Amino acid sequence: MTIINTTAYPSKNYNERPGAITAIVFHTGEGTKQSDLATLTNDRVPEKDRVSANYYVDRLGNIYLLVPDHKRAWHAGVSSYLGLTDWNDFAIGVETEHKKGQSWPQIQVDAIAGLFRSLISQYNIKENMIVAHRWIAYPHKPQRKFDPTDWTDEELKVWIHGLYVQPEHSLPGLNGPMACGLGFYNFYQTTGGMNLYGYALTEERSDIDNLGRQCTWMRFERAVFKYVYGEGVHLALLVEAAAKKWLL
Repeated sequence: MTIINTTAYPSKNYNERPGAITAIVFHTGEGTKQSDLATLTNDRVPEKDRVSANYYVDRLGNIYLLVPDHKRAWHAGVSSYLGLTDWNDFAIGVETEHKKGQSWPQIQVDAIAGLFRSLISQYNIKENMIVAHRWIAYPHKPQRKFDPTDWTDEELKVWIHGLYVQPEHSLPGLNGPMACGLGFYNFYQTTGGMNLYGYALTEERSDIDNLGRQCTWMRFERAVFKYVYGEGVHLALLVEAAAKKWLL
């Protein structure tokens, strides 16, 4: 269940949305929570200099509603992508507490995913209409925006695709139901491990894998798993598991 604080940081920086909601734009604030929210709610500067977003997700996974969905927040700027212009008109803007070079806490990634899934369901948003701010930034100035930072285009597209994949299914070759995909870690924490299904958890450890991705190693009775943040669960490769000293 996605919990949203609707009262803490309201912003007056919006106008009327001219049509239906069909997209989400993913941003990073590139400051601190305090500075980001001060900017997104500042209505004391000339209107042409004001900015806002519909939502803000901090590093602890707290989600704040700044501008109601049906109002046109000012987050996309001059924008063009997929033959569409002025993405403020039809896109919900989601700003996040992140500065280039920082890690992405899993609790924050899970909160963003929960919010996006809720919006996808509510507004029937298509996969190609979830975009990075940098993808829609004015094409004649391709380096105008870089956010969201510390997510490559490839990583972000994989993560977006995962929002549309059923998160729970059975793993072939192993007895007992197991949750896979982006929903695995929430499921794992809720159930206190997979021992209820015959997989006795021995230990786990956060790490960086051979491809430089943040992950969590989890060892069960007969297998080693690697939860890759933003992707889901993989059976660990024997070579990497041996190098990381995770073979039983």
